[in-house]
Amino acid sequence: MQALIQELSKAEYANLSDQAAADVINSKMVWIRVWVDTADAIWHATQEGYYARMKHVADSDPPDENTSAYQCWKAAKNIIGFVESTKTQKIDMDSQGAIAMKTAMVQCVFASTQQVTSLDALANKQVRWVDHNGIGTLGVGLVRNARKMMGV
Repeated sequence: MQALIQELSKAEYANLSDQAAADVINSKMVWIRVWVDTADAIWHATQEGYYARMKHVADSDPPDENTSAYQCWKAAKNIIGFVESTKTQKIDMDSQGAIAMKTAMVQCVFASTQQVTSLDALANKQVRWVDHNGIGTLGVGLVRNARKMMGV
């Protein structure tokens, strides 16, 4: 109820009827971050062509440990191992591990910045404000009750 009160406190709802306010709030959309299905991340990487590059590097013999090529080989091994693990069902694109992997993909030229940005965008999902706040479809009664609590 607190989220609804905060929303109804905004100036844009001040002159709206209870029904009009409910309609506007029910149609309001927000962006949230969600965990990405590993299969979707692999599909993206395959479609964009960088999965094959990482797989090739990961499957090759390790270069000399004192080179940057070794760091990229190690990164490829880690990324491929992570996404191909049967334990990895979903990826939190905002976790430190995922951020490090995305950074390594660009630094090692497995993927472009644009490709990694596109991969990261798989975690963006648009949902209704009422669903995000656990309210469900808003009715006139809830708006009236919230406004009474606000003293409006």
